[in-house]
Amino acid sequence: MLTPPPPTDSKRADTDSPTSAALKCAYALMQQRIISNPNDMMGVLLYGTEKSKFNAEDEATGNLSYPHCYLLTDLDVPAAEDVKALKTLVEDEDEFRKLLVPSKESVSMAN
Repeated sequence: MLTPPPPTDSKRADTDSPTSAALKCAYALMQQRIISNPNDMMGVLLYGTEKSKFNAEDEATGNLSYPHCYLLTDLDVPAAEDVKALKTLVEDEDEFRKLLVPSKESVSMAN
């Protein structure tokens, strides 16, 4: 999911990895929704990452309910910080590579 597609001669070829394309889509959608429907709620959860971050309560206690899930933006009306976090991830290749390291172990969302 992090590997870019193979080179092609097509003029409409996509050069982004599927994960990068999905994050760019989420960023564009977040920007559009803030303007057109400012009360819509959005969130971004990265699933299967080596790093884990679910919410502030879990971090404070050291208890991660969902390992290998990284909550980039919580489900809420997007704030400026949410848009900025997603923009940084989309535009900063180092940040993208640092955060989106796939987990080496299988991930389960079962309770």
